[in-house]
Amino acid sequence: ALITDEVAEDVTVRLVDSAGSFLDVSATVQLTFTALEPSRVLIAGATDGTVDAPIDVELRVVDRFENVARQWSGIFAAKLQASGQSTDTVTVSIVDGVGRFG
Repeated sequence: ALITDEVAEDVTVRLVDSAGSFLDVSATVQLTFTALEPSRVLIAGATDGTVDAPIDVELRVVDRFENVARQWSGIFAAKLQASGQSTDTVTVSIVDGVGRFG
């Protein structure tokens, strides 16, 4: 079975003797799939811009395989510094693993 959604779920696996070998395939196993823990924050969508327009930036909380950790929501503070400029702190609200500022 191919599981393509991102929801934790239980799956029952059964064997089928399609070759007619008369092997005992009556056993089943119950597997539980859950999301991995988030491991880092990625900065996406940052591009060069001009001083007269904001630059949209997206933060993504991801697991070790870079899947968006949709189970994670919270507040994230980022320090931004332009070349030769002072440092500013931006607070971003992240919902379902994604937040935006700009």
